[in-house]
Amino acid sequence: MKGKYQKGKQSVHQYLRMTSIVNPHASISLMVRDRDGNIIDQGNWPRTTERLPRVVSEIKPHPHGIHLGTLQRMLRESSERKMTSFLRHNFSGVSMRAAREILVKAKVDEGREPKRIKADDAQEILNSFQNVKLLSPPMDCLSPIDDLLIKKGLSKAIDSRFASTVTRNPSVSQGNPFQIEVGLVFGGDLSADGPIEVLRFANRVPLMYQQGGCLLTKALESVDWKRYGLDHPGGRGVPKGPAALLIHLASTNVQFTSEAKEAVAENEEVHEEIRKALLEVGRGLKNHLKKSSQRKKAKEKFELVNIILPEIAKKSSEILARPEPDLAPVITQIMNAVFCEEILDWDKEQKIATCSIKIYNYTARARAYTILAKWPENEDTAMVNNNRGGRKKQRESGLGG
Repeated sequence: MKGKYQKGKQSVHQYLRMTSIVNPHASISLMVRDRDGNIIDQGNWPRTTERLPRVVSEIKPHPHGIHLGTLQRMLRESSERKMTSFLRHNFSGVSMRAAREILVKAKVDEGREPKRIKADDAQEILNSFQNVKLLSPPMDCLSPIDDLLIKKGLSKAIDSRFASTVTRNPSVSQGNPFQIEVGLVFGGDLSADGPIEVLRFANRVPLMYQQGGCLLTKALESVDWKRYGLDHPGGRGVPKGPAALLIHLASTNVQFTSEAKEAVAENEEVHEEIRKALLEVGRGLKNHLKKSSQRKKAKEKFELVNIILPEIAKKSSEILARPEPDLAPVITQIMNAVFCEEILDWDKEQKIATCSIKIYNYTARARAYTILAKWPENEDTAMVNNNRGGRKKQRESGLGG
């Protein structure tokens, strides 16, 4: 069999790259050779965490998400002797009270054998499901990635300057539990010329086709990204800018547009949850850009003041025949600001990250600072070359002082 190896957005390389982002616990390597043995494509995405995804629990279907055909099959295959037992043992969220209420509304005898239920009665039971208050399904069946691991996954595939992640609380749609996670990275090596990179996932599986017809993309396009610092001409389509956006839908029953499972189908509850998560990361990006702009303006102001004031002082002292005054108090009064600038360098060979922080104090008095930094959860990680002291504090939040 002959084939042509494709590169680009819908290639094997891109699929493995996306898979590595949402599975930061996995090390993935790719090497493709032609018939002559020459390497034509390769990639390496090492794991960034030793933490494995938590084991999920299997759950029974919820009545609010069941279809008539499925209900009829379950009735035929049931070994239960009573309908109340059938409802309690085959569905989640159904108590004895709820089971009896369902059967009363459907006008079905609770002692009737499930195998003897006809199609009309099954339809009445299905209708009763929607008219009875039921318990929500358990949420331990979902496998979210986690905020910190999303950042780690994005960092090993994309070089950026800013990262913001959001994991929404689990929700239920049509009886199916689902959870939304969003990650946004900005700056770095990302191209500012074209549309942002959209990374879509359903249960940690990359969605690489039908982007325009996918619910995840439509939720993205519904946000006015111009308000958050991205170029969004006309408020339509995918915004432009040096950014990449990850959207992950975890659910027990992802509804796709077709059997090919290339795009997520329309769902109002899921759409709203995605939109809320996108607005939250958008606000994070807006604050980041605002602070960056403030730091840039303060730095430019400081440099300008340090050029102009000494010249004014020099000329004034010459005219008045007096010594040049100390300009530090004047500059401090003009600036009246404190900001810090961080520089992070990563040595891949020695696997050492060097973090330098410059603090600019343009105020009238000395300041004392406590710096909190996120600390990797790996026990083998150690603080080295920290000549100025400092200590690591173990906390559940993963912060060290």
